[in-house]
Amino acid sequence: MDSTTVKEYFIKNAAEWVDYGHTKDGDNYPVGKHRNRIVKKIIERNKSTNSILDIGCGGGNLCVDLAKEGYKVKGVDESSEMIKIAKRSIEKLNFNYDISFDKLSLQNISDDKEEYDVITSMGVIGYLDNDDILFDIASRKLQKGGKFIVSCRNRLFNLFPGSKYLRKEIDEGGVIELLNEINNLDNSNMPMGETSDFIESIKEIEANNNLKFEKNNFIENGPSKGLLDESFLSEIRQHTPSSLDISADKFGFSRDAVFGVHPHLLPTTLNNKLPPGLYNQLASSLECWEENPISLIWSSVFISVYTKKGS
Repeated sequence: MDSTTVKEYFIKNAAEWVDYGHTKDGDNYPVGKHRNRIVKKIIERNKSTNSILDIGCGGGNLCVDLAKEGYKVKGVDESSEMIKIAKRSIEKLNFNYDISFDKLSLQNISDDKEEYDVITSMGVIGYLDNDDILFDIASRKLQKGGKFIVSCRNRLFNLFPGSKYLRKEIDEGGVIELLNEINNLDNSNMPMGETSDFIESIKEIEANNNLKFEKNNFIENGPSKGLLDESFLSEIRQHTPSSLDISADKFGFSRDAVFGVHPHLLPTTLNNKLPPGLYNQLASSLECWEENPISLIWSSVFISVYTKKGS
């Protein structure tokens, strides 16, 4: 995707994009909010983390969440409007956290001489012409043994029933490739604990049916506003975990884990045909399996966690 187009888009739509990613609004599943939740969980398990760089920080939501946990956090973004929003978020804090934001292009990030324990980059890689520039930056800016946490649009999800990208995969001959990768996912039995959580989630939805699903008492916020620009979003590059691993290995990274984000329990075509909120409430029952590779079948986004190799 043309870098100028991307930059202009995120200047023009900064506030709306931040709101859309973190607000539950009818048919909208707040992907940004859930990515942040998962990233926090990953970092909490990495006990040696002190300093974090967030590349493509947007409105700074993840940086603020991590700073509140006591980490030293720096967020960088190419969009001047995003950085303005991020800096305003600091002004709202009632404590002096170790957090900063800077308007920097990818090409200029390496000018900062500091190294980090963790680098995060949520949803940035799909806008780039290739993966190498982001992995190159991560390899330069991370301490050895440091973690690189990156999220992508999940190409495997194109085979999910109702996916608008399925026809493209058929036309371009990509179906067999994706089926092979899906078949190579860990197909061991689903852990009993996660299965129990799934069952309990469904029971809770059923138990709350009268409260949440009555016609006049459904979702406080009403119907979803919808995506900002479907034509723009359709140009974002997609990945599979295996395709991302190729670039990671080239720059000295090994994958530790993969997480499914934005689960779907029903065909995607039903989202705006059901009462507002029901589709995503049902889908949220699958979050208990987000750490299981099988979640890549039904998740439209994934997060990969890499370690920089070397002693």
